[in-house]
Amino acid sequence: MNEKNTLFFKGISGFTARSHFEILERAAVSPYRWWFEALRCSKDYWWVCKQKGKTLDPDLKQVWQAFGDVLSKDFAGWWIDTGFALFQEQMTPPKIERVDEMSLHEHLRNSERMLLSIPTNISEKTLKRQFLELIREIEDRKIRKGDAQFRLLKVKGIRMKVLESAVRVWHMRSMLDYEMTHPSTGDKPIKMDLYDIGAELGISPLHKRRAGEPLKDRILKERVMRVAVIRMTNRAEALIANAEIGQFPSYEAVKSRKRWTNEQKKAMDKAVDEGKWSPPGISEINWNRLRQRYVRGAIW
Repeated sequence: MNEKNTLFFKGISGFTARSHFEILERAAVSPYRWWFEALRCSKDYWWVCKQKGKTLDPDLKQVWQAFGDVLSKDFAGWWIDTGFALFQEQMTPPKIERVDEMSLHEHLRNSERMLLSIPTNISEKTLKRQFLELIREIEDRKIRKGDAQFRLLKVKGIRMKVLESAVRVWHMRSMLDYEMTHPSTGDKPIKMDLYDIGAELGISPLHKRRAGEPLKDRILKERVMRVAVIRMTNRAEALIANAEIGQFPSYEAVKSRKRWTNEQKKAMDKAVDEGKWSPPGISEINWNRLRQRYVRGAIW
């Protein structure tokens, strides 16, 4: 039977864990982390936070109401306050169970279950085949999709390294652009081309230049690295645009949306020109402090 469960998350390794803190540790290296970080990259999300949710885009408003001000916290603080409840499955997923006499009638009354008599003296291959044949005979069978408030678009096959690399490339390029347009007094802006960014972040290690190599090899590596950085930037832009409307992870293009009144748009452009919006960087997590708080019972 399905039971109430608060430690089951489809997006973390193993789906569940023994404690809240272990869930936090796994969430920090899960797609949930990069959903949060991608949303922090959004200029429109920054502005909807400033506007206290006032926007013409209902999807953006719904995300703001659910995720809150992601720019004011690191991932761990946000997960404890918001993400934990936002992504948790309300019920444990259904599973095959052994039926005893005490639970027989309860199972018989459950329309989402069927009772089988399973022989134990045949091969697993035959068992699987016969089981699937019986299941496929059921008409209009509905597959449970989960009941978290927000769900990942997919769970299997997510390339975590690509998510992280894309967001980190976006941050570095945005930071460099910001420093060029809003230089600090007395400081010279850091200059890095696309190759330098890719080499710094390890985007394509095979195409990092080597001392003494032929000029033609060097030129080819630089070209490939630049293309890789541009590709990662495009992926990040798509991730950010989809995160704004509550979809993640997705590299699909999002159609242009009207989000602001003319007055809001003018105010936003003015704030950006004045440097009030800047790339927030990847949030850092102080694990030592968090463990001390958890031991003291100060969180959860």
